Amino acid sequence: MSRCDAVPPGQMRTSWRGTALAKHHRATGAMAVQILIGHIPATAATAALAQVHAEHAALYAGVAPADEPHPASPPGGELTEAAVRSLDPHQVKLVEACQRGLAATGDPAFAAAAETVTGLP
Repeated sequence: MSRCDAVPPGQMRTSWRGTALAKHHRATGAMAVQILIGHIPATAATAALAQVHAEHAALYAGVAPADEPHPASPPGGELTEAAVRSLDPHQVKLVEACQRGLAATGDPAFAAAAETVTGLP
């Protein structure tokens, strides 16, 4: 499996539409599956990835991907600290997931998502 199979291509470019909680879970759920697949049998990993991809296909049906994300710094200490200060566990999970997603894919949408959720420029 690739380094980030659980995040379908373009997923981070469409995940910021809808309610705040739904936005967070779209990314953090996929990244949680990404952690899981390294610890379960290959057949179960394949089924888990298929489920994530099917759910994202349903969630994003008819939703056009966003243009290039706004320029963002790689999520690091400042974003992590902002998420922790928020006392919002969803922000913390999302920033952590974005850090892993950026490292795995290089897609700047992960950095932009982390900045958006914490309110940092």
